[in-house]
Amino acid sequence: MACSVRICSPALIPFPGAGLVPLASPAAGIDGPFRFKVSPDSDCFTGHFEGLPVLPAVAHLAMVMTACARRQGRAVTLIAAREVRFKRPLRPGEEVEIVLADGGEPSSVRFEMRCNRELASRGLLVVEPSFDDVRS
Repeated sequence: MACSVRICSPALIPFPGAGLVPLASPAAGIDGPFRFKVSPDSDCFTGHFEGLPVLPAVAHLAMVMTACARRQGRAVTLIAAREVRFKRPLRPGEEVEIVLADGGEPSSVRFEMRCNRELASRGLLVVEPSFDDVRS
């Protein structure tokens, strides 16, 4: 899959069929911002909710995990999620920006996700490199 700034290995997009489309991204090792567009036809909206689609919380975490993988240059596995807060619903077609920072604990990363400069979600994830990382 091609990104505006660099080529992304399929292993760096943990949920490729979810319709969470990576946009321009910084080089590996940079904290962000990482940008995504929530595809209007994403399967994530199916049944969530009829007539007023809202991106499920797990899809927020999927985008953050993708940002973590792109930051590290390899696939990651989620070990724990802490202090996660969902502040603003995300709708079909919206673009989000994710900024990552050191979480202060081993293998942890803090994140903030914003849409139109409004905080959409934030929290702390503990991740580790995936041992089944297949590079292309």
